[in-house]
Amino acid sequence: MAEAVDGLHEVLNRAMASQGRYENQITFEGRPGYNDAWNKCSKNPGHTYFIPIKEFSVRHLFGPFQDDQMVEMVRSIADVTVLLENKFTSTERPEMTSAGEEYPFKALRGTELARSSTGWIARARKKFESGKECPCPECIQLPSHHRVRPFGKVIVWTATHSIYDLSEALKTKVGVFYHEEDSFEGDLNIDYLQPYGIFAKDDIGDWCGIKCVTHDINLWDKIREKFLTFNKKMKEVDAKFRAVEDNLAIIVSHPHGQGARVSVGRWNYRDDMNHNDDFIQCRYGYDTPTCPGSSGAPVFILGRMSRGMYLAHPHSHVGEPTQYGESAYGINY
Repeated sequence: MAEAVDGLHEVLNRAMASQGRYENQITFEGRPGYNDAWNKCSKNPGHTYFIPIKEFSVRHLFGPFQDDQMVEMVRSIADVTVLLENKFTSTERPEMTSAGEEYPFKALRGTELARSSTGWIARARKKFESGKECPCPECIQLPSHHRVRPFGKVIVWTATHSIYDLSEALKTKVGVFYHEEDSFEGDLNIDYLQPYGIFAKDDIGDWCGIKCVTHDINLWDKIREKFLTFNKKMKEVDAKFRAVEDNLAIIVSHPHGQGARVSVGRWNYRDDMNHNDDFIQCRYGYDTPTCPGSSGAPVFILGRMSRGMYLAHPHSHVGEPTQYGESAYGINY
């Protein structure tokens, strides 16, 4: 028995290594495996700098940002942050990244190892649909006259290396409002959205939009309300602190598949890809703490979010040789 367990741990270690510098969390055991990874984490033992949402306060911020309005904005980011639980690795993952590295999880193509990562709600449609055919995988299997049912659409943003294509999206559960500190037994008591398509993706930029649906109008109303509140608070804080000369970088993620945590730091460099008079397409390097499971998490960059977090920067990987975290490419306004 001990040899079998050791063998599984060896396979798991190889699977984790197959993602290189990227930060998904892999497990054989679902929820208990995520909890074990949290407890045995070697990157950030104890997770001192990953603050549960309920505990986050001005004391976790620095300088002029020790402000109640900033705290409320960060909590609103958590309200639109989602947990991605995936159970399939696409056979279409490429051999190499654009940087010439082995593509994350190339060695796991076609397997059903469980992975967790993070994303956020980038759009929530204004209208809960009725009188139309629902596009979700469950409904399209039904006879056409049974496909017409109420539904609400949501776009979730994450990193492409976390959810590469439609085959992976369809095997992913998108958990919303997971704020509890820990869930160490059994399945989570949270609500899930059902992915049904890829909205857009960029392998080089490492960003991906996933089309999701819910049939629960109460859940959709809550998502819509939190989404609008998030955008309002984001723009207010951006306007209030835009003139402050400080490179604040905040990440809200689900490290090791746990409840949402906040980590605070500063960005240290920016790499521009394209720019014009209206926007800059770029990525950031930062010292904000991240862990396996943080891939795809929203990276809040102070003074760059005047239009909210649509097309913003998902966390991508750990840089070399600096070991700073690096975002995927996103848009600054």
